[in-house]
Amino acid sequence: MTRTLQVFVWLSLVQIAARGADLLWSDPYVRERALDLGGAEAAIWGTACLASAAVVLVGLLSRRYAVLANGCFMAFATYSMFAWHVLDETLLQVPPDDWRVFADHAVRGLMWLVIGSSISVREGVLRIRKEKEDEALGLG
Repeated sequence: MTRTLQVFVWLSLVQIAARGADLLWSDPYVRERALDLGGAEAAIWGTACLASAAVVLVGLLSRRYAVLANGCFMAFATYSMFAWHVLDETLLQVPPDDWRVFADHAVRGLMWLVIGSSISVREGVLRIRKEKEDEALGLG
């Protein structure tokens, strides 16, 4: 994984972990209006964010890129559900209001999808190249 991609993963990891901690332990009444989460619902989403962050962190620290990519896809799924959750209260009302909340969640989810896909493709290509080199050298 390139250093640039590592920086993006670490920054995104801090953001989703902070999001999860905020949902679990902060005042439930001081949140975005469109993302109206009650106590139990906030706890579920906070746990989803922290679970995604934990899988990403394990993948990063262990350099197990399949684990890292799966954590990225978990984060993508979490943010996609945040976006879906606010869709009817933002873009589908007339006139649309707070659409930045939908855009924020959708873009963050897509960023995680791009990161996870990049890691999967890059590591897959490198593995195939190594297998071919080993085959050519008679090691495989």
